[in-house]
Parts: sequence; C-alpha cells; structure tokens
Amino acid sequence: MMNCDDAQAIVSSWIKGDLDDPGLRELKAHMDGCQDCALRYRSLVLLMERDLGLRPKGREEDMGAFVNSVMAVLPDRAATRRRRSRFLPFPIIGSSAGGSRHSVFTPILGLAAAALFVLGLSLGIFFTKLNNDRVTIRFEISAPAVNSVHLAGSFNDWNDKSYALKRIGSSDTWEISLRLPKGNFYVYNFVLDGEQWVVDPNSPLTVDDGFGSASSLLRL
Repeated sequence: MMNCDDAQAIVSSWIKGDLDDPGLRELKAHMDGCQDCALRYRSLVLLMERDLGLRPKGREEDMGAFVNSVMAVLPDRAATRRRRSRFLPFPIIGSSAGGSRHSVFTPILGLAAAALFVLGLSLGIFFTKLNNDRVTIRFEISAPAVNSVHLAGSFNDWNDKSYALKRIGSSDTWEISLRLPKGNFYVYNFVLDGEQWVVDPNSPLTVDDGFGSASSLLRL
C-alpha cells in the first residue's frame, strides 16, 4: 500500500514529466485515505489530469477546483486587466488588448525545475537555514523603476499587502525572507506597485491560474 513518501515520489515524477495514468490513480487512491496528502496535493491533481490528457485544457469549469484551493481570487483580480510594463523584462500577469503572455507547465520546464528542487535552490529563491520542519527562504526579484514590491501566495492567503519586499541599497533588487513549512507546494506571484502581478522570472516552473495567466510554483 502506498505511503506518504510514495505519494511525494509520484508528485515528483509529475514535475519531471514522467507521471503516467497508473501512478496518478495510485496517488488519488492514497489521498482518499490520507487527509494530510489530500490537503497537500489536491490543488495539483487537476493539473496532473490535464497534463495526462484526462481533462481538456482551458475550460474554466475544469480549473475551478484549482482556482478555489490555491488562488483565493482577489476582489479586483478578474475585473482588472494587467498591462504589460514597458520597463520590466519579464511577463506581466493578466492580459492586454494585444493578448497575454504567460507560462504553463510542460515536461521540459518540469525537468529543469526538478533539477533545481533537488539542489534546493533557484536563482531567485535561496535556502538560508534549515530545521526539522521549516526552511527560511529568500525571495528575490529585480524590478527597476517601481516604488513597491509585495509577495502574494498560497502561504499568505494571496494578501498582496502583508509581505513587503525591501530594496537592497540603491540597486534594482528587492528581497524578503520567509520561514515556510517543508514538504509542501506553494504558488505565488510578485506584486509590483500594488497592481502588476508577475511570475518569478528566475523560477522555471509555473502553473496556469485558470484566468489565462500564470503563477510560480515552489516545492519545499
């Protein structure tokens, strides 16, 4: 019978692009009897089913479970259209009259992400201190010509005001350190000047948020 370590191994195989139908069925059967894994992975099962071709891509009703569980949609998120910034060298979350640009999960990105996860770091996310159940992580982003940068994600109920990054000296780099429980998946965005939602340009793995945009995915 599958245990929690086996379940995590199946999720890791999905990140690497190696997940198959039997593996997903085993994971779902385990989640039926394990509340911890059900809470931890339920937001990802929909994406796994979609990547295996078990669900059509782009249907709002099929993305509802993912949106409800990890996005906790902000009041103005659906109504506000984010404009592509003229000074940012990375995609803005949302769409414009000319269309939208966003990243979605692919096996190639998954392979790159898996390598970074094994090493325990990404160019924009640095592990600085470990203990038995939590890790301190520094989120970092280069954002010139902005007055504020915040971090919003599943770890703070998508509050775009509570985690403010600090500019490093007079540079264009902003950073914040958080202590997060290990063994979980986190979805997040940077928020520039309170209105522009961007993915982490240094993180190779993103997920579709159900609105035609993307959020960065972090696994600890």
